[in-house]
Amino acid sequence: MPSSSSVISIVKTRWGCPSKNYNGIKLDELKDRLDFGIIALSMSTCFPHVVTHRPSTIDIALTKGVALNFNSIEIIHGLTSDHRPVILKMGPPDGGRPIPIRKITNWKRVSTALEEIDTPNLNSIPNDIASTDEIDFAIGAFTNHVRIVVEESEREVPPDIFELIREKNAALRRASAYPTKNIGCL
Repeated sequence: MPSSSSVISIVKTRWGCPSKNYNGIKLDELKDRLDFGIIALSMSTCFPHVVTHRPSTIDIALTKGVALNFNSIEIIHGLTSDHRPVILKMGPPDGGRPIPIRKITNWKRVSTALEEIDTPNLNSIPNDIASTDEIDFAIGAFTNHVRIVVEESEREVPPDIFELIREKNAALRRASAYPTKNIGCL
């Protein structure tokens, strides 16, 4: 683990630190190459007892693929330690709630796929089950087969399209309550 004096530079001058070193440069390169975010305070969080050591920022957060917005990062000043802990607050994306990933399952495709009995998962189940271990194995193989079939029959739908589908279905339900000569009963 690097000392607190070298950790200050890990977050580099790009994030408000007064100096940079080898660790900071490497982290910056890694951040750009792996496409992750760095959240750090612009003020120090570690105040060493040794007078010759500089205060440093040792608290950083690395983020990648997080579906939350960064709200704030605050120092807790009430402790008498040389290190001031921080609270990182994150919340839902703009709009007040996380964007749901909706999936639509083609159940007809699932049904057709489940009728197929010559599959590797199902072929691994023994014909004569004689022990509880074989029962557990058979249950696991069958469950895994069903899970794979369902996953392969799903497709992701963007939230706005999912909302349109829901509105269309609601309109069809309302219309079916009032059959006419032209529409009949839906």
